[in-house]
Amino acid sequence: MLQAGLFSNFKGADSLLIWGDPEGVTDLRVALSALARGVKSTLRINGVDDDLWIKVSDADVRSELKRSPGGLEWICSCATMDETEALVTGLEIASSGHQYIAISGLARQVIVSKAEYPAELRASMGTEDRVAQVEPVASTEDNAVFLLWHSHDLGNGETDDKLIGVYTSETEANAARIRKLQFEGFRDFPEGFLIEKYELNHDYWSEGYFTT
Repeated sequence: MLQAGLFSNFKGADSLLIWGDPEGVTDLRVALSALARGVKSTLRINGVDDDLWIKVSDADVRSELKRSPGGLEWICSCATMDETEALVTGLEIASSGHQYIAISGLARQVIVSKAEYPAELRASMGTEDRVAQVEPVASTEDNAVFLLWHSHDLGNGETDDKLIGVYTSETEANAARIRKLQFEGFRDFPEGFLIEKYELNHDYWSEGYFTT
């Protein structure tokens, strides 16, 4: 099952949330692939308030959310659709989690989530404002920072790991991830990004060490 909704101040910003169970995320990946290759012209996802229509456009619009008579419209460029398909493909193999895509218009970010929220999210929480309280974004006020890593499997058990940056919130870290996706290497392996939260003034190595 797959659902979509527009939520205010969700994980730090106005967000288009697309969420579902593992089967729903697989269906989403297949549908996005069809959109990216021109097999389908639109994708409809049932919404908690308004249905969401995803379309690919040749116009100079990278990623925009707007209202239409049929509900919400997410208009994507071909590059954004390819990026979204790659991110959802990476999410498909995970047991749970979420990915972010940049967007303008009615929302600042798209969050595609797998096995993290109930099917009737808004109904289970009540009002839209209460939905915004689910999983609030931590910041420096919470005495924490967020590290953005990228890891590329080189084979033979070796990886090429890069620390991209350190940020005050998960939203800022994801914004940096989206910026890096335009560059060679990062766009070829979008599933290699990882965001880790670290509390400040906390020992992460609690023992000594020895050499051999």
